[in-house]
Amino acid sequence: MYDILEISLINNNLHFNLISSFPKIRIKKIIIPFRNNILYDINQLISQLTATNKIINDNIINLGKSIFQLFFIDENGKKINDLINLYNHNYPLVIYLYEELENIPFELSFNGMDFLVLSRIIIRKKMVDIQKNYTSLKNIQGKSVIFIADPSNNSENSYNEGLNLYNSLKSLNHKSIIKIDFISKNLSKNNFNNILENYDWIHVSSHGEYSHNTGGLLRIGENTFIESTDLLSLQKSPELIILSACLTSKVSKFHKESIIHKLIELGINYILASNWVIIDEDLSNFILSFYKSILDGKSIGQSFFETKIQNYRLNNSHWIYFNFYGDEE
Repeated sequence: MYDILEISLINNNLHFNLISSFPKIRIKKIIIPFRNNILYDINQLISQLTATNKIINDNIINLGKSIFQLFFIDENGKKINDLINLYNHNYPLVIYLYEELENIPFELSFNGMDFLVLSRIIIRKKMVDIQKNYTSLKNIQGKSVIFIADPSNNSENSYNEGLNLYNSLKSLNHKSIIKIDFISKNLSKNNFNNILENYDWIHVSSHGEYSHNTGGLLRIGENTFIESTDLLSLQKSPELIILSACLTSKVSKFHKESIIHKLIELGINYILASNWVIIDEDLSNFILSFYKSILDGKSIGQSFFETKIQNYRLNNSHWIYFNFYGDEE
């Protein structure tokens, strides 16, 4: 069971459509006027947050308070109680977003006590998402995993992250229940599409960039970038892909389909990707904790949720970087 929050932009008004799973299905529609400069304000706050060498939780709280004020309080200053009550709920919350709103980090809304994303499992989807069957990763026997580290050969941090994760996961895999591979070389677009067809879990530690024309780009070679149109139909789709690279989930207003949208369309069940500039930090501990939780038998959503909370309590910023796309069994 999960709750659904649909957020759309119609005639310069934000429309919140809430469908709750408990105690019974109900629909609550809320409309808030949308200021034209809100997107600019949010982008400025995010730019300020990532302008220094280290992000601290106090600065994230300031951003979260701003998002709360801008989106979760109406023009009369009245709190939207139905949305506030979504905090600290047992069910996952699926957020369906209208295209122009997909780059807004609603998950970081801070109501004075909690961040939304640290209060419950948050799952992102497109406003119009395809219907597909999701498979559980709890049966991990025989899964194939590949770590792609610094395929462009120009980032020591990306290489070390991928190598550390590969070695760490190998040490946890003492019963050889999963098959683990590692590569660090320039890839062609065909190489990348072949990898998508031949592995169950794929981890990419690389560079990402943003193009105003196409959205997020993933670097897979010295001069080669993947965009959504480069991803081909698959005979077999991986279950999980993690893109540890800047801006790979960011959407361009000129090109509505991001890399993430295309991966979902191709049948990939679970995706972790970033809408942010990732400051040069070692994210391997964060990601390793996530993998450990999966190997312990927890679901993808629960593993991601608990890893974020652990990192927040350790007072580091790794928990803000990734969004979760997929479903929660």
